[in-house]
Amino acid sequence: MLIYFDDSYTNFLKEELVMKQQETILKVKIRMARECPKCHSKNLKEVQDKTKVVAYFNHQPIYKKKSVCRDCTYEWFPEGGAE
Repeated sequence: MLIYFDDSYTNFLKEELVMKQQETILKVKIRMARECPKCHSKNLKEVQDKTKVVAYFNHQPIYKKKSVCRDCTYEWFPEGGAE
């Protein structure tokens, strides 16, 4: 049994797909923006957060990385993790 959709439904599905793709692109751009969310400076450094162990490799801890603004000293996790 075949089901046929009219053009308006097909266009709706295409528009929905395009909107989801645009949202994904926007999320990627936000991650790549790399600026301080507090003062919008691009003068950043990435440091290890010694309180957040992600895994162990050869009995050595691997720490989660966080960004630190060199201008206002604000600290955050760039991928939206907990502070």
